[in-house]
Amino acid sequence: MKYSKLSEYKIKKVLRCFADELTASQAAKQVELNRHTCNRLYQVFREDIALYLQLEIDADPLAASSGNSLFKQFLLKSKSRAKQTEGSIVEVVKTRNCICTKIISTTYTYVQECNVKSQSGIGVIESFWSCFKRKIRKHNGIRGDKVYWYLKEAEFRFNFRHKNIYEELLKIVKM
Repeated sequence: MKYSKLSEYKIKKVLRCFADELTASQAAKQVELNRHTCNRLYQVFREDIALYLQLEIDADPLAASSGNSLFKQFLLKSKSRAKQTEGSIVEVVKTRNCICTKIISTTYTYVQECNVKSQSGIGVIESFWSCFKRKIRKHNGIRGDKVYWYLKEAEFRFNFRHKNIYEELLKIVKM
């Protein structure tokens, strides 16, 4: 957070709220900041998470390959009736011990609800997708241009669900 007018203490409080999965409005009330400031910080946190996950994949190219791994494709539709043919096709890949996600297409004509390569172990992917959908519902949906960032946040939370998320975020977020 170079050149920020916020103190490191306030930023860490907002980061704690982010780790506890509070919405930006809830964090703003708790930390006594403007909601737009919290939204901006949340977006910076999500961008740092996405960069961290990308660097991990670059360091281990086998982590995201779908050669011997399981994958499933999901269709994330737009809620707007006027945009019934808009949405995103998201591929969720389960590798050795983590989940990797990628957006394959942002528009579609027709796609099967899922494309399953293998039935064994598909429960982990379903569990991840359920967590992601729950997060979207919590925020009453998300804008199309923010899907990637929320997806990477969900991937991070799912892969580090057995660790202290706040401690992991402190390592990732650049203060």
